[in-house]
Amino acid sequence: MNLSLFNLVVTNFTFLFSAVCFVVIILQNSSLEQRMGMGYTFFSVLVCIGYCLIAGSRCKIEMLVYGTKFQYLGSLVAVFVILIFARYSNFKLPMWVKVFCCVLTTFLAILILNFDRGGSFAIRNPSSWTSFLKHWFFKFYRPGLTSGIPYLNKKGTWGYFIYEAFNLSLLIFTTFIVFKTIGKRAAADKINQVILYFLIAIPDVAFFVERIVCNFGALYIFPFVPIGFLIADVLFVYLLIGRRLCDVNDLASNAFFDFMNTPAVVVDSRKNILNYNENAKALFPSLSASSIGQPVEDSIPIEIVCAILNIVSRGKKQDSSVIRIESLESDLIEYSGKVYQVRGCRLVSGGKFKGFIIWFSDVTLVHSYANELQKEVTDKTQELRLSFLRLNNLRDSLVLGFSYLSEVHDESTRGHLQRTSIYTQIIAQELYDCGTFKEVIDQEFIDTIGKVAPLHDIGKSFIDSAIFNKPGKLDKDEIVVMKRHTVLGADFLESMLKVDRDSLYANMAIEIARYHHEWYDGSGYPGGLRGHEIPLSARIMAVADTFDALVTERPYKRAFTTEEAFDIIDEESETHFDKTVTAAFFRCAERVEEVKMLLERAN
Repeated sequence: MNLSLFNLVVTNFTFLFSAVCFVVIILQNSSLEQRMGMGYTFFSVLVCIGYCLIAGSRCKIEMLVYGTKFQYLGSLVAVFVILIFARYSNFKLPMWVKVFCCVLTTFLAILILNFDRGGSFAIRNPSSWTSFLKHWFFKFYRPGLTSGIPYLNKKGTWGYFIYEAFNLSLLIFTTFIVFKTIGKRAAADKINQVILYFLIAIPDVAFFVERIVCNFGALYIFPFVPIGFLIADVLFVYLLIGRRLCDVNDLASNAFFDFMNTPAVVVDSRKNILNYNENAKALFPSLSASSIGQPVEDSIPIEIVCAILNIVSRGKKQDSSVIRIESLESDLIEYSGKVYQVRGCRLVSGGKFKGFIIWFSDVTLVHSYANELQKEVTDKTQELRLSFLRLNNLRDSLVLGFSYLSEVHDESTRGHLQRTSIYTQIIAQELYDCGTFKEVIDQEFIDTIGKVAPLHDIGKSFIDSAIFNKPGKLDKDEIVVMKRHTVLGADFLESMLKVDRDSLYANMAIEIARYHHEWYDGSGYPGGLRGHEIPLSARIMAVADTFDALVTERPYKRAFTTEEAFDIIDEESETHFDKTVTAAFFRCAERVEEVKMLLERAN
């Protein structure tokens, strides 16, 4: 077969097939992946047009030049696809990196568009305004013919070398993103991410292979780049249709009819909003078209987001291939003067987890009616119960009031009590889910540890604030005084809660206050307890307290990163901490990080 005819057939075929892929992707449901595929295939069509122009140019310089421009402009799509890929992988790029990539891409595009500009500078001749850019990309170019195949013989200069280095850097950077993030994704997402990586990498690899072949003298014998883009386009279509990256809305459509009068939101596996109904928009006015593809916490109030994240986290642990699981629900939540039950169901296709539909049931009337009915039937019992609750609430308010005084007393620990309260509950829940310490941990234990955790440093209220707020290390006498906060706090709680001394609340509060600085190897204080001599609640508190202390700035130290904090806790497992507790902490590290970020945003 004639080589020139073969080249022309291949380039035209890749153009037509890429155009078909572009149309197919346009017809898919809107999503982050669909927008990435649409942009990618559009620019791949541009590259294929460039190769078609060159293959059919018959060595006409004008068509060769325009074809070359299409080739190089189309390949610049890699920048924008990689930026979207980073977002898909939840890899946060600094703003300066995004700006740099966009500026450099724009500059390279200008060089490509103007490499053939000529003439002297003249105000009346706009085409000459950029003539000074003429030799910035190619030193020279001229038409050529090899084996009947036309090409533009060109010699690159510094602009062209920047272009090649930029493409190679993007390939390396994409590989780095994959290795950095793939371990944090679900099994189905890992496969999708690897396929996305290869379809981004294939055209770049084809480009460098083609350059190598050109350097050995076989100029444009085989169009590697169009074939590479065609393979990538087919992979994109496979991802969107074969692996159904965008089918979460389809799966949710039937469920929406069931709950059409109820506010509902579709959330994907990465906790990004994919869709919502009009009732949800009325309930949450911050929802808008710009919310699609954005994290759920950007458009929904924090008190509702916490309930949603709780449902999502519990839902992922279930292994089921059915579309609806209606057992996932939160506690009752008051919002905008009404009471809501937040419920969720997993969306699964072909046994693969895709996302959730979350709906918000207004149970205000039912809740009120149930309360009234219960009050009528058990009036006297309710009075006693309310009295008991008032006493408990008064107790909690008084004790918590004192605990927050300790936080005010120690200026460096603002927000510490709220964060450690949630961390202890997360760790206890993980231990409960795994069946560890099942003779101790139940739902009451989990609820109670969250309530009493803020009391662990109540003894600080009795210590001179100058010690806690001192910049730098404490001397020996100050350390002795500082360590007394554990005993002072426990003694105070014993006097405050002596009426309720036999309750789980009182016992756990006193245990945590007295023993949260004990070390598993017996080197802690105040009692030098070892191993399981230390109450379980205090062992859990030790991990939560240490983690939050590490990741926040104190007068005597900088704030460590979460990775550094995890490493330190891991190193001190079995010396400072109970290894079983730290193992549970690491298993739910992702939830801990999410809570930390949410509370930082809220504060």
